Amino acid sequence: MDSSNCSISRKQMIFYFDYSWWLSGIGTLSIASLGLIFNSMVIYVLCDKRMISSFFNRLLVFLAIVDNLFLANSISVAVMEQLSGAGSAFANTIFVHLLYPTRNMLMCASIYMTISLACERFNSTSNPYLHRARQHMNACYRLSVYILPVISFSMVYNIPKFFDLKVISVDSDCTNTTAIENGT
Repeated sequence: MDSSNCSISRKQMIFYFDYSWWLSGIGTLSIASLGLIFNSMVIYVLCDKRMISSFFNRLLVFLAIVDNLFLANSISVAVMEQLSGAGSAFANTIFVHLLYPTRNMLMCASIYMTISLACERFNSTSNPYLHRARQHMNACYRLSVYILPVISFSMVYNIPKFFDLKVISVDSDCTNTTAIENGT
């Protein structure tokens, strides 16, 4: 095949792939791995007998778990891109049908869990008597009041993400590979 029809040179392609490998591969793996380690340490500390008795700490543990799931998703994407290549049909299919929608759900859940934590803090400081009375309620019920709406909303809001992208086969003068296309 003649590469003169391509819009970028071979040197530019090599630079792009090298830069992508370092930034998207090694950079993402390093930062996400550190995040996983630190979040796991937070979970370990907050699950101590003295710390877990606080309702706020239980909400923080759930937030750390959601963040760890998001980071694990990011690591999966980076590893899949580096090991199987960005043009692999299997990698693109897994990304489009599983990792991309899940990533959006987890990010949404993390954001709204942070808002739930802020609401809990606001309720405890603005009306301490009512907050103290709520502490005698069942802890599982109180957790479900915060966590279930966050999970439900995150899942329902991101259902369209499953239909957002599709995998197509691309044949051009430069490459023969699969690609991800906007599903609309």
